[in-house]
Amino acid sequence: MSIVETRSLGLYQVIKVQDDQAPEVRPGQFHMLSATVGWGGEGGGRPWLARAISFLSSDGNGGIEFLVDGIGPGTRQLALLKQGDQLDLVGPLGNGFPELAASEETTPCLVAGGIGIAPILALSQQLALAGTEHDLILGFRNAEFADAAAAWPDATVATDDGSVGEQGTVMAPLARALDAGPRTVYACGPPLMLEAVRSRCEESDTPAWFALEAPMACGFGACFGCAVETKNGIVRLCVDGPVISGSVLAGITSTGRVDGQ
Repeated sequence: MSIVETRSLGLYQVIKVQDDQAPEVRPGQFHMLSATVGWGGEGGGRPWLARAISFLSSDGNGGIEFLVDGIGPGTRQLALLKQGDQLDLVGPLGNGFPELAASEETTPCLVAGGIGIAPILALSQQLALAGTEHDLILGFRNAEFADAAAAWPDATVATDDGSVGEQGTVMAPLARALDAGPRTVYACGPPLMLEAVRSRCEESDTPAWFALEAPMACGFGACFGCAVETKNGIVRLCVDGPVISGSVLAGITSTGRVDGQ
């Protein structure tokens, strides 16, 4: 499939494809991406496997954007792709964020950190198109990363060093949102952030949904590389997630295992 557009979003790279036969995608779902040419060109032939990437936006007519952070052999090659280059993709895969019930009396509160902004901004786009008011809270390390938030002027932005928005993590603006009235939280980001959000929501009995990340080798549930622990046992994020209800999570860690459980 040909890439129709590429652009920078802060330190991240956006690649857009046009797939007129693509099924409807839901925020929180992902695709397995790999470059058609040059894949396996780094030392040791890496990367060998496709990379699981959440989509950033969809125009509803087959145009899908993916947000890439070139930090490893696979994502580096994806981030170097240009308009006209070929991209292999399989998807959409997994379960996205649940649709907001018509009778829902809580305000959606969307919280994201770092590259976790992709599914959250996709959800924000969907809610905005439906005319649904919602909170949008984005956390970044510093101004270089926070440049990605410029396209969302209504977002509350926090940076670790205070170079953009307020100084600190997403937890202070999240606390303000929860104090303002009933909320349902939708979150994606690094494990430490997600665990802090999960704990805060559990304390306040706030419904929450988390788009979790884990290494994925296949995307179809065969390899168990993305297994994470829940109150109900081990689940595979690629088929049972990646969006998981906070009600079944005893904790969120980088390994998918919860100490002491």
